[in-house]
Amino acid sequence: MLTGRQIIHAIATAVKWMLALSIAFELWVSLVWRGPILPHFVRPGPDFAGDPIQFWSRDKLFTDDRIQGIFGNANSLAYIALLGLVVFGLQLVTRDAARWPLVAWLGVSAFCFWRGSSATATMCALAIVIVIAVVLLMRRAPDAATRRVLYVVFVSFGVALVTTLWVFQDELFDVLGRSSDLSGRKEIWATVLERFAQSPLYGWGYSVPWVPTDPSFDGWIVDRGVSVMQAHSTWFDVAMQLGVVGVVFFAVALGAFTWRAWFLALGRVPEPGEPRAPRSRLLLIPALVATILGVQSLTESSPLLNWGWFLLVMLAFAIKQAPARLRGTPVRRRSTLAAAWPLEGTR
Repeated sequence: MLTGRQIIHAIATAVKWMLALSIAFELWVSLVWRGPILPHFVRPGPDFAGDPIQFWSRDKLFTDDRIQGIFGNANSLAYIALLGLVVFGLQLVTRDAARWPLVAWLGVSAFCFWRGSSATATMCALAIVIVIAVVLLMRRAPDAATRRVLYVVFVSFGVALVTTLWVFQDELFDVLGRSSDLSGRKEIWATVLERFAQSPLYGWGYSVPWVPTDPSFDGWIVDRGVSVMQAHSTWFDVAMQLGVVGVVFFAVALGAFTWRAWFLALGRVPEPGEPRAPRSRLLLIPALVATILGVQSLTESSPLLNWGWFLLVMLAFAIKQAPARLRGTPVRRRSTLAAAWPLEGTR
């Protein structure tokens, strides 16, 4: 029902609401409620013996500690803030909306990203910077041969970077202020793999997030007194719930979305003598969303639920409906549902 530009504007509006509500909520907690708050607007008593992980907000807005926003989770706040930095930044560069409101929302996004202080979100941001640089360089390739050479160079660089990060992971975690066991994730993954091994082909059945009161999950994995509601890795989660079959299907879904988003961002190499068509930088947004979801899937199950899965499905089908010349793929058949993606401008 929406054009490509309308989809981008809808994402921007949703992010604004989430960030604004998060700031407003944290201000209300600090100035009106004055203290930590549990879910359902419950004030913890003086004899509260639970872990701070249970708090909806820990009342840390006016400190240097992490804030959790309306989500009750600092990581979720950081991811939405990163999405805001991507969308608002590209809208500002392309002059897709009024300048000064976008500058203000970029400031809000940067503040929430900083105060969310998520290690995985920081890695997503690094990956986004690399992807933007690669796409802009690839767009300038004069012919297909040059683009193939760039592919080899960038893939080699990517393999070297991942290998380096793996070898020096302990030092990296020290820099990010995180423990080398990924905040207990390794123990969770080992437990999930044990259950996966009992039914490896089809898994145990789908449930995201895990229902903490369900007998299959209640008390199964407990972190600081709270029943864990996800495997903290999309791949481990899918493997345990849907087995090898599910992992294959999810890999195909994420791979197809990433493939489409990549070529939408990149565009087609012009034929000899053919002028290079102007290409909006707003077309980078699906590729950057794919980057966030790809990196996030390693240590979070969020791509399976909430905005992650929603954007994956929506953008994948929206790109498929766009004209073939815009998708950067050969024209094989005419689409009857061609969406009007942003075409004008060279920014």
